[in-house]
Amino acid sequence: MASRRRAFGNIRQVGRTSWEASYRVEGQRFKAPKTFLAKADASAWLANVRADINRGVRIDPAGGRQTRGEFASGWLDRARKPGRYRPRTEELVTWLLDK
Repeated sequence: MASRRRAFGNIRQVGRTSWEASYRVEGQRFKAPKTFLAKADASAWLANVRADINRGVRIDPAGGRQTRGEFASGWLDRARKPGRYRPRTEELVTWLLDK
């Protein structure tokens, strides 16, 4: 009997009654936030993730690992476009983000 390979993601058995699902995006591996009692449930979770990726609505699980300070400085760098804010406004926003 030939073994079938999944088109997207991996499912592996953990212990006797649990299944773990994972997938790769841009070389980075992501695991499901929980284990599943049935292999079919893990497969359905992977199908939903794949559909989210195809629709472009997938939320990066690693995205929340950014601190507020990192987010604020990145936002300020993106917001500093010539003519977007007057100098005093930019100064005030910088001061507020520092606090």
